[in-house]
Amino acid sequence: MGKRIVISGPRGAGKGTLVEHALSRFGGQHGLRRMVSTTSRPRRPLEVNGTHYNFRRPEEIRALWEVRELFWVENIGGHLYGLERCAAEVPCGIIDVHPPGARIIRDWATAQGDKTLLVGVFAPRGDRLRRLVEREKGLYNALLRLAEDPVSPNTNDYADFDLRIENGDLMDYEDGGRISPGFTEALDRMKKFLFEG
Repeated sequence: MGKRIVISGPRGAGKGTLVEHALSRFGGQHGLRRMVSTTSRPRRPLEVNGTHYNFRRPEEIRALWEVRELFWVENIGGHLYGLERCAAEVPCGIIDVHPPGARIIRDWATAQGDKTLLVGVFAPRGDRLRRLVEREKGLYNALLRLAEDPVSPNTNDYADFDLRIENGDLMDYEDGGRISPGFTEALDRMKKFLFEG
């Protein structure tokens, strides 16, 4: 039986950071692997094809969709996003996607007899903007990214998710790092999901 953890939420909430924390704790010998989304958007500096995304031309994505090798295709900000079947068919995987994709992965996994854990990650607008300013190298680009975000920041829109957390204030962690209480809760829930049930 496969297990998939699906992270979703608005831009700047910390989805990618939560995925990295989970992979550092449960990857390697524990077997958790990243399920890599496909996109037509340009690669950003430091992004690696096949690690952060599978970067493809729009016509390649459309061709994959036509032969049913993609679960879904979304147009977000003028770029196509989706998940290829080969990326989803890992025995133990984690991915961050928009809510419609999260629900499609859950429904597909359930039909396969697999389990999913859907986690909604949220943060106050000011925290999201601060993170986007750092990532987008400036306030103007960060405000544009925040304004064009198609994902609702309202936790009530994620009522069907297994867990909804807020990535707010940081606290000290035993390894000397800092992590939000919401991330601690999510990582604890992931551990139980992966190893206890």
